[in-house]
Amino acid sequence: MLREAKKKALKEKIFLQSMRLFVEKGFDHVTIEEITQSCGIAKGTFYNYFPQKESILLYLGSSQMEFIQQNISKYAHLEIKERIFQLFDDLTSRYLEHPELIRVFLSEMIRSSGLMKEEQKTIDHFRSVLIKMIDEAKQSKQIVGNPSSEHVISVLMAIYFYSLVNWSIVNSDKKELKSMVRNQLEIVWKGIHS
Repeated sequence: MLREAKKKALKEKIFLQSMRLFVEKGFDHVTIEEITQSCGIAKGTFYNYFPQKESILLYLGSSQMEFIQQNISKYAHLEIKERIFQLFDDLTSRYLEHPELIRVFLSEMIRSSGLMKEEQKTIDHFRSVLIKMIDEAKQSKQIVGNPSSEHVISVLMAIYFYSLVNWSIVNSDKKELKSMVRNQLEIVWKGIHS
């Protein structure tokens, strides 16, 4: 268990240091050698965690999904609405800790169709988690009517991703991201119930 925690901490260190270098120099201008030197690790160690430089960018999404999987049971006692809202709050928290991450991540994802194709797998996994929650809400009558789960999830995810993009471009206040996402989710949730 301790060994796994150390491995996870090292992977996170490599990720964060790499992202700092990407912010400072631009993704294309950072070499793996620079990353390994700044982390104080050998190249072989780097490749044990990330098979290529582009994999660092994909780690953000996959670590967010891992975070969701770890925390979803923590919110099992909440009504679906609050569970979903709390998940989105948790997801935005990482960006609030490191706002520069989202800017680098988004710009590189847009530039690379290969990266976007890989990231789509994580997005699809996130979608399936949310659909399961919406279906559960419909069965337990926490959502009235019978809106399409796919449509509800598409709107919720669009709010989340739009908010991230908008916040990263406008360079808004850190606290504004969470309130922006929550307020927009609240509007949609009211619409689902009407």
